[in-house]
Amino acid sequence: MIVTSLAISLMLFVPVQADTKKYILSWTTKLPYTAVPEYCADHDAVPVIIESAEENEIIRKLAFSKPRAKLRDIDQFWIGLTDQKQEGVFVWSASQLTLLEHDYTNWGKTTLGSQPNNVMKNGEDEDCVVLRNDVKKANGPWYDIGCTKRLAFPICELP
Repeated sequence: MIVTSLAISLMLFVPVQADTKKYILSWTTKLPYTAVPEYCADHDAVPVIIESAEENEIIRKLAFSKPRAKLRDIDQFWIGLTDQKQEGVFVWSASQLTLLEHDYTNWGKTTLGSQPNNVMKNGEDEDCVVLRNDVKKANGPWYDIGCTKRLAFPICELP
């Protein structure tokens, strides 16, 4: 695996090739999910689609094992999964493919129950999904959170 850094518009991007997929991560600016598809498109990429436990682990390690992540308050990255169009029907935004029961998922658990739980906060549904750095569960669990606040960092996938 080769990791290189390049500065673009005062942002830190790390294109990383893992097996046959390439990712772009940014540890510099939290975005609302609503800005992530455009952010990724600006870098000729799409919001990441996670298809297996192995890929989830690769992304988790890339995102949270870096010194930058340990020095800053970096605890979650947006993945390209949302149920914005229809509650409970999760769709990968890059492919428009619906997440089916037999597809890979890695939903987390909280004191409020299993994810996704769509708990409304400040009047906003939780319709967008993050991969979280959960110290109690080291496998990068997924959580649904609100889409419009700057709560997570983007991770994109190069086609």
